[in-house]
Amino acid sequence: MLQEFFSTYYLVIFVGVVIIILFVLNLIHRRQQIAYEEATDGYYHYKFRLNKKSQLTPEQYKRISVGAVYSQQQTAFLNSLETGLEEDKVMNIVNNWWGLTNAEEAIAKLEYLDKKGFAYYFPSAYKAFLTEDEEQKRQILLDGLATNKPLSEEEQEMLEEDLEKAYNQQENLADTYEELLEDKVIRNKEDIPRYGVTGWDCGRLNFLARLCYDAGYISEQQAWVYIDKAYFLAKKTFTGWEDFGKSYVIGRAMWGGEGSENSGIADIASHLCSDPESPWVQMPL
Repeated sequence: MLQEFFSTYYLVIFVGVVIIILFVLNLIHRRQQIAYEEATDGYYHYKFRLNKKSQLTPEQYKRISVGAVYSQQQTAFLNSLETGLEEDKVMNIVNNWWGLTNAEEAIAKLEYLDKKGFAYYFPSAYKAFLTEDEEQKRQILLDGLATNKPLSEEEQEMLEEDLEKAYNQQENLADTYEELLEDKVIRNKEDIPRYGVTGWDCGRLNFLARLCYDAGYISEQQAWVYIDKAYFLAKKTFTGWEDFGKSYVIGRAMWGGEGSENSGIADIASHLCSDPESPWVQMPL
């Protein structure tokens, strides 16, 4: 009787120790994963996250893949309309990064990316980037973005906002030019207009549509409207995924400037162009 008691007692202790060890190991693994994500800003260069329940056709998968760089950066699904991200992460990106809190704001931002985006500013910003004279920069931007017609107060405010955006973009391009060369995104200044920034606009339009769908701001049908717009613009503009990817990286550099992990983004784009499991390798643009 006493022996049986001690056997049960030690068995319970053993099971308890095993549970504690497993819990500690899981906690250590999770902390290491969090530390890795923070250190790399969430980039997973080598792993593609796929939704096993996806029912997309190959054509739909190809269209979703326009946002693949953004998806990889955020560790989202590559092959479904749903991003697969946790709800709090989706809402953090949509609310805090994009400043969107409802359907009206979401549609307005998607329409902006579709009809304007960085491509609107690029010709003027690139010309301003080519000169070092500050007065010339300002004049180039004004000539490129202003109109001769009288402006209302609202239109004047919008013009001033556009001029500031364009100035910041050309400044960011100057700050990241050497980095773009080192990462082999471009070979010289002439490559910048060759690739442009339309890839950046398309990638953001694509992924934001998916995020807004996840957030409940737009319907599935609405999401596909913007995903299709991004895809057909990309298909019309680029001969293949490699040029598209370089355009995305240039656009992001002009958006974030120096110190915004541009090399990490270039690495993601390069990996998407080379890994046999990548949709960019499996399906031509």
